[in-house]
Amino acid sequence: MAKNRINNIECRKIKSVHYSHEIVCWFPNNYYGKEEDYNLSFGGEFYQPKGTTGVNISKGCFKNPETYYVVAWLIKTKEGIDLQTVGDRVLDLSEQELQDFFKVYKKAVRWKK
Repeated sequence: MAKNRINNIECRKIKSVHYSHEIVCWFPNNYYGKEEDYNLSFGGEFYQPKGTTGVNISKGCFKNPETYYVVAWLIKTKEGIDLQTVGDRVLDLSEQELQDFFKVYKKAVRWKK
């Protein structure tokens, strides 16, 4: 499948026993480029907010300007492509994201047939 992203919504292939693709919602990464606001911990593998303990943030969280959460998975069945949402996350999407979600989903289903 070619790249299937519209604005903040993307469908991408994943390596999973149960799912073939996931639909994710991208958003700005608040940690990006802000390593100086945190102290290194655990031998330099994690960062902690200055003046706190017990909160560890992976170094990888500071590398990308965007991050995402999974909204749904696509499952290929004998009958076709099933959509399985992650709880009610799809209901948290904005109106524009919801429109984009269905466009991306429709495009993915057409590719997979």
